[in-house]
Amino acid sequence: MSHIAKAAFWAASITAIVVFLPFHRAVPGRAKRVVATAQIQAYLTALEAYKKETGDYPSTSQGLDALRTNPGVDGWNGPYIDRDIGPDPWGHAYIYRYLGREGIPSVSVLDSKMK
Repeated sequence: MSHIAKAAFWAASITAIVVFLPFHRAVPGRAKRVVATAQIQAYLTALEAYKKETGDYPSTSQGLDALRTNPGVDGWNGPYIDRDIGPDPWGHAYIYRYLGREGIPSVSVLDSKMK
């Protein structure tokens, strides 16, 4: 994992924890949204590091797991995140989509969860 990607991942993780702690009892739904947003930002930062080294983002079928395990791509120098890709705060998989070189990748949770 590059130093920039590692620093960004830990900054986002620490931010999520610091922001999460005051809200976890009073507003659990809000805290989950904050944690999910921070995790998504960490994944997007790692995806940028992946693209910088490989020339493109992982395909939709390769998914976020390409940030941890080389999917057979030249230039891969990961892992780009320290932990396995876990579920979102509601227990569901994060949704990753990349439509090719014309698009940008997206990482999301089920829309109803972020409201």
